[in-house]
Amino acid sequence: DNRIFMVATMGADDQFAIGDLIGQNPGKWTWDHKQSGCAAAYFIIVWDALIFGDGLPEISFQIRGKKVRDPRTGTTYWTPNASLCQADFLTNTRFGPSVPLARIDDTSLTAAANDSDGDVTLATGGTEKRYTANGWFTADESYGRILERLTAATGGNLTYSNGKWKFWPAKWRSPAITLTEDDLRSSIKIQTLAERADIFNAVRGQFVSAAAG
Repeated sequence: DNRIFMVATMGADDQFAIGDLIGQNPGKWTWDHKQSGCAAAYFIIVWDALIFGDGLPEISFQIRGKKVRDPRTGTTYWTPNASLCQADFLTNTRFGPSVPLARIDDTSLTAAANDSDGDVTLATGGTEKRYTANGWFTADESYGRILERLTAATGGNLTYSNGKWKFWPAKWRSPAITLTEDDLRSSIKIQTLAERADIFNAVRGQFVSAAAG
């Protein structure tokens, strides 16, 4: 005496429509309703007071996101690695900005993916990966807002230069250059008095200590 029936689709691009759903809803659901690229679940629940008590059962799913490309292995698989998720969204042709793969700097992405996969020791014991993307977004959000959130998951930055997207998760890096007075455009000028409106300012920056790992 089964009381719950379920059919699930995993979101493949070539998946078929759910046949039982078509049979239960003739004229409303057809074989054209494939939901290509979208995971779905269809339920039939037969009420039984002895089983369900005072209400319907709570139904929940543990959901993982889409598989992403990893330049380190040349394979596509599921991972919460925040840097790989950044790159996947950039190149996604359905929900993302459709950036050509050739515009992804794989050298930078490989280094960023390694940084994101680094183990961080927890105060309570054990370890966890340094940067993971565990959230979600809706398709009606702007590309900029989604990238902002994915980049925040790495604690760092995402840049575009010389025709390539590069990935910079927060990590201590040795300075590449040293700036001196010789790099100034002109000589230093000291102004002892300034207008009241000009004396309020702020300088902000991001610094990752080498001691932080």
